[in-house]
Amino acid sequence: MKKARAVVTNDPRRLAGIAMHSAHGRRFRDIAEEVMKEFGPDAPTTKVRELSTLRMTLEGMQSAAIAGDPNAADTIVRLSHSIARLESSLRRRRAAQVAMTPPANSLANIIARHRREADEAARRAAAATPAPPAGDGGNEGPA
Repeated sequence: MKKARAVVTNDPRRLAGIAMHSAHGRRFRDIAEEVMKEFGPDAPTTKVRELSTLRMTLEGMQSAAIAGDPNAADTIVRLSHSIARLESSLRRRRAAQVAMTPPANSLANIIARHRREADEAARRAAAATPAPPAGDGGNEGPA
């Protein structure tokens, strides 16, 4: 039971108590996968679920508005604003993570690459040095 609970709590595409094979479960999973593609797999699970739920609810409210529900328009506006705020928060978080990752051509990475290459060249040179000839080190005496 503990492992099943961990799978549900750690996987943002799954919800406890929801049959993920139902139409709503599959749609939620699809939306959650889109969110993870957009904001990265390391986006917080709770934020991925929250945004996925809001987007799914928005889809339902859009259908209700088309069907003639007079209250749907106000709810759509509120949901849209909530979605925009949450997406903005996730974008800022992702940008901060990218900013902290040094680019491949940063000075630190170039220096580290040169050191690795120099160390590898030294190892190859040491391995290619021939072994001394057999004997007692050159003290064999006159021949």
